[in-house]
Amino acid sequence: MWWMPYSGGRRLGPGAVTGIAATVFTVAALLVSAVVVLPKVLNDSDGRVKLRSFDWEAIPGLFRTARRTLGVPKPTRRYLIVDPAWVFANDQPVVLVYLTDAYGGAYLAASMSGKVLKKVPRSS
Repeated sequence: MWWMPYSGGRRLGPGAVTGIAATVFTVAALLVSAVVVLPKVLNDSDGRVKLRSFDWEAIPGLFRTARRTLGVPKPTRRYLIVDPAWVFANDQPVVLVYLTDAYGGAYLAASMSGKVLKKVPRSS
């Protein structure tokens, strides 16, 4: 998986992943303003995906949808995970959009084109 902090509405085009598109990364620690990235050793069974295949223009809309529908009214952290083979989407690549605060978190999963596949709102 590869993690990326939300850009606060700035455009996330193919240039946002230049230099790392050929390498799969796992993030050890994530803050909205800083990311610590550690290389991950790939196994033959690990999924792979070209990051340029994703519609990065859809990301701001996904964060708006998450904020409106997931029950986290004032998130303190916003981030996304690119999963190249998400088991709940028949091992297809997805973007997982997370919102968290002091009381918990929630996420939604979207296809490479930005279509929402699943929402997991915070429990009441």
